[in-house]
Amino acid sequence: MYDISRLVTVRHYAELRGVVRETVAQWIRKDAVDSIVIDGVRFIILKPDEYEENIDNRRLRTLSILQKNSH
Repeated sequence: MYDISRLVTVRHYAELRGVVRETVAQWIRKDAVDSIVIDGVRFIILKPDEYEENIDNRRLRTLSILQKNSH
């Protein structure tokens, strides 16, 4: 069983890594990243350090949005 909070789409993973989706697809074919298909949608399984980085980035974006809206 997978922790669904560690699953991100190929598109989201590409954004996190600063690459295009095709690069992530190549990584999947080369088994450089772990992935799973659920109902026809491929998800990348974030490693623990990638997961923490993803959470930190979400917090920063949320804070930024809140600060913009408070002015």
